[in-house]
Amino acid sequence: MQKDLRHLAGTTFVRGFIKGLGAPSLLNAVHVMPEIPALEPVKAPSAPVHVVLATNWYQVGKDIDCVIERHGKAPSTSEK
Repeated sequence: MQKDLRHLAGTTFVRGFIKGLGAPSLLNAVHVMPEIPALEPVKAPSAPVHVVLATNWYQVGKDIDCVIERHGKAPSTSEK
């Protein structure tokens, strides 16, 4: 078993040494970078805060109504 480890250590050293000799050539290598796509910033519509909050709560109420219609009305805690 010790022979296997010594052989493995020798092989590993040789491979590392060869790669180490090739490392300086990577300094002059040309790495082509991908192009960055042009992104346009998204602008939020200018609306008063109270109007935006009202429409958000209206949509939340519609979503809750859809869930109640789909699954039936659940008993509230006061009805139990």
